[in-house]
Amino acid sequence: TALDEEILTYTKKAQAIYAKRAHDLASQRKFEDAGWYFLEAGDKKQADEYFQKAAISYEDGSCDPKLEPKYRMVRAGHMYKELGQAERANGIYMRGIEILIRNKEWFIAAIVYMEMGKYEEAISYIKREIRPDGTYMHNDLLGECYLKAGYTKEAQQALMMAAKYYERSFGNTMRPWAINYYRKAGMHEKADQLQQAMFDEASTYVTE
Repeated sequence: TALDEEILTYTKKAQAIYAKRAHDLASQRKFEDAGWYFLEAGDKKQADEYFQKAAISYEDGSCDPKLEPKYRMVRAGHMYKELGQAERANGIYMRGIEILIRNKEWFIAAIVYMEMGKYEEAISYIKREIRPDGTYMHNDLLGECYLKAGYTKEAQQALMMAAKYYERSFGNTMRPWAINYYRKAGMHEKADQLQQAMFDEASTYVTE
């Protein structure tokens, strides 16, 4: 149909723009960014080539000299994971985690463990960051890890606390996050109420 042809033409133009941007980034040795743009351009082979270059440059330090080793290792691990090289990725991740733990950067270490699928370890490190009132600082991430690890009751409790925190601390700005976490916690009625309030406020704004 004419609509299909129009969509195809638009897609081809968009891919050409992405490809040009990818080549520009590659010439600046921004290999990871180039890889993502090649992927958007529909060129998986080129994307993987630049993800590989990015992984190597992160690992050997030939990338941005301002990027700290701990972040280089995490980025290298992410690139190897994207390339399907899980064993290599996990080895690199562990090198980054060693630095993070030595520096007591528990939250980032937890994120890396979560990326590796090591949810028990992630939970352990998330719990090290506590607010003055005794609650965990990252209940959203904690709840997600509990879910992945199969701790349904603990997940619901953490996600409920995350939802309340987003609703109370950020108001309308983060309300969609609160709704999402209330749903994951099984509190669908509360989520529906918040969502309806959002719709009502949006309707009032449009009609004013």
